[in-house]
Amino acid sequence: MRARKRLCVMFVVVLFLGVEHVHLASAAPIGKAGYSVQLVSNSVVGPSSGLVLRDGDLFLGEGFLPGYSNQNVVRLSPAAPGAAKTTYATGLYIPDEVAFRPDGVLFVVERYAATPGIYTVPVGGGVASLFLDFPTGGLTYPTGIIFGPDGALYVQDASADFMTGYIKVFDPYSAGPPSSILTDPFPGSGMENSTLEGIAFDSGGNMYNARVDISQIDVYQPATGTWTSFTYPMMEEPIGIGIGPVLGQDGEFIYAANWHCVTRSRLDGSECIEVASGFLNTMGVAVDSNGRVFVGDNSDDAVYVLVIPEPASIAVLALGATALLIAKRRYSV
Repeated sequence: MRARKRLCVMFVVVLFLGVEHVHLASAAPIGKAGYSVQLVSNSVVGPSSGLVLRDGDLFLGEGFLPGYSNQNVVRLSPAAPGAAKTTYATGLYIPDEVAFRPDGVLFVVERYAATPGIYTVPVGGGVASLFLDFPTGGLTYPTGIIFGPDGALYVQDASADFMTGYIKVFDPYSAGPPSSILTDPFPGSGMENSTLEGIAFDSGGNMYNARVDISQIDVYQPATGTWTSFTYPMMEEPIGIGIGPVLGQDGEFIYAANWHCVTRSRLDGSECIEVASGFLNTMGVAVDSNGRVFVGDNSDDAVYVLVIPEPASIAVLALGATALLIAKRRYSV
């Protein structure tokens, strides 16, 4: 996947230059389709593909690259332009995907630690500790994690040959093998880049899984126990997805981090458009209830928010023969 590609390239650069980290500057990303792109922070070095919102703040892994000595989970507060960065979790090597258990305990995927596993961080932050090592959990190459509507922990995993994707479901209060395993029926390409990476639930409880490189999203519908899949050419390499609203429109939408751009589509893949471009290496998406879309750029050491202003609502108040027009914008950043 792109994350792993960048790790290899950056490792060579670090060895050659003898420095901790090389910042790859880019021009400012450009909003499209009515969106504006605003900088939340340019001090998050190597943002990981895991972004999660909680209580108005944004949490994500920092240091998803070699040679950098400050690999932590950080907190951007508030989740808005000009956010202050603080360290939320330490004791990690290269933190990747993150998710909050309903009680506020943070779960972190660590594929490159001395003991690869899923780690937990106490409520309020602190030192991470091992919750579940990969052998005990029957995990081979876990990527995305999320807590489902049922409160269980859902972990994307892959077979050793990268041909088969799995969703493994765990009791988040007891370390052990998965309680159930869902097998994605759509085959991968046998390359690391075709693994599942990016998972989200819609309000109906349906689960969406992005496949890197093959521009595909596989959907599991628990009500019927069936899988469907869709592709669209605008997807480059989805490495993170989020589901949320668009102000002024009905329904839910999929937002995907697509390397150099961010796309938005309906839940069936239709009406796919670019909503921002000009990124170097987007990784991870988080969407709030107002339709704000947060995205990290791993090569630009930055986190951005995409905002589409709500259409001005116009009320007409009849005052005798006089009409008073009042335009009100209800939301802005």
